[in-house]
Amino acid sequence: MLSVTDFIRLPCAPSLTEGGIAYALRQVPRRAASAAAFKHLAAHAAAEIALRRYLSEQNIPFDVAHAQWVGADERRDVNLNGQRCDLKSFFISHRGDSAAIQNNPQILLNAPALIPADVDAREERAEDDLYIFTFVAAQTESAQRYWIHFMPKEWSAPQNWNPLGELILKSESEAGVQVEVHGQDAAGGFLARTIHLLPKTRAVFAEDFYAVTSLRLSGAPTARLGIRADSTRRTHIISAAEWEDVWTPIAEIILAGFLPRKEFRRRARQLPPNSSVFQFSRTRLKNLFVPIQELRAFKTLLDKMR
Repeated sequence: MLSVTDFIRLPCAPSLTEGGIAYALRQVPRRAASAAAFKHLAAHAAAEIALRRYLSEQNIPFDVAHAQWVGADERRDVNLNGQRCDLKSFFISHRGDSAAIQNNPQILLNAPALIPADVDAREERAEDDLYIFTFVAAQTESAQRYWIHFMPKEWSAPQNWNPLGELILKSESEAGVQVEVHGQDAAGGFLARTIHLLPKTRAVFAEDFYAVTSLRLSGAPTARLGIRADSTRRTHIISAAEWEDVWTPIAEIILAGFLPRKEFRRRARQLPPNSSVFQFSRTRLKNLFVPIQELRAFKTLLDKMR
């Protein structure tokens, strides 16, 4: 049985949060077109970065490869000794729950290690793949902010995949502002452009944007901002209240344990939708689960590879 001493607890530097956000920006609108989804995806990416850093610090050999499941997009999976590691991260954002697991990680032992049933059923997965379960504990206080506006579908996922031509931006702010424009090029690759807007002055620039997925504002929003695409004559106005803070402050990442996929499937029990568990007030999907305390210690896997 797993114990608290088997947990690997990794502190989270701001660089991990920044790396997670950089990854999540590339997934809008495919998987993160809302602030909540964005934060969860950023936290998961931060956990993957933390895992790789930890393996490097421990001198554990590994490599990375494209994830082999549908919808993986730009994700890379860690391979340990030929076994693909599928990280399952649970972002604990509620202040009380986050503080509780940091002060008393014992409570995680009774939590379920969850995998949606349809995810486990995907044929791309090998029986010796490793499911690694982690908890990402949010920092309770943070002064840092990251202001994002998610563009509507006619901008982020247009029906006609044509160049947008010149983009025209204007801010009604009394001070200059810096704006990052995120989107996609002709091949669907991530494209970003940073532009400084003078007060109440139009700025025009031409890039190969075929979609605009989100905008980032360098400071706190105080006034309306507009963006217009020359080719479509489409204009989108953003009020100061329509920007969302997606900074994902992370205090700690806990590598709880692992199981090979074959063993997980053999031991797993079913959890119906709309169930209340530690990680979620209500689950949306049918899940398979094994209690965290029944996982194997991640340290034992690493000891075999030293």
